[in-house]
Amino acid sequence: AWVESRDLYDRARVLFEAIGDRSQESVSKFNIAEILSDQGHYAEAEALLREAIRVWRASGAETDVAEGRRELGKSVGRRGDIDTALALLADARVTQASHNLPAEVLATDTRTAEVLTIAGRSTEALALADDAFGRVDATDGGSIVVPTLHRVRGWVRLQRGEPIAARESFSVALDLARSRGDAYQAAQALTGLVAGGQLEGGDVSSLDEELRGIKDRLGIVAMPVISLTEAAAVVPEGDRGT
Repeated sequence: AWVESRDLYDRARVLFEAIGDRSQESVSKFNIAEILSDQGHYAEAEALLREAIRVWRASGAETDVAEGRRELGKSVGRRGDIDTALALLADARVTQASHNLPAEVLATDTRTAEVLTIAGRSTEALALADDAFGRVDATDGGSIVVPTLHRVRGWVRLQRGEPIAARESFSVALDLARSRGDAYQAAQALTGLVAGGQLEGGDVSSLDEELRGIKDRLGIVAMPVISLTEAAAVVPEGDRGT
């Protein structure tokens, strides 16, 4: 559970700070930021990530900096700053490719596709997702990005007015998330299914109830939901600028 995980990371951060191990302290900050970003506390997550990136950059840890930039790009993109997000993700990819890290490149491309859907750039998002799918089997650990890639396809299909095809993509993502016990991925897929079901005029009450249960359990205050009319991230007013 995220509550327990964050408590452990916080304890580790305090310990590493006390002994002066800035590198490991930064790892703890990164781990905390991942949770905060997924919960929708974007500003808090980004502050921690920028601190970690500064330390890693000063120590010459290029691949750690790239990972930090990818996570920062994900968070920035989810709150709607698309240009900054894409620039961060592109910088991360260049470093990862130069160090011959195909799994990291695949993960970064997947995050980029996700940001492109938030931007409403469905053609680019689909092309990148399809390309990433083609590299999954040849990449060690590549299967970890598959649920996200299916969600990207789902949102693209909703943006194109194809709710039935979108439902198929979101359902695959949900099945994968459930099989892996990944509650956050399940919440992401359910968000898409609820949005698509509402467009179709169907009964989404059971899906919405499951989604609300997961959000309550994980402490999620905002989800990177696509506005199909304006292609903007939905962020509750009370969470902006936190």
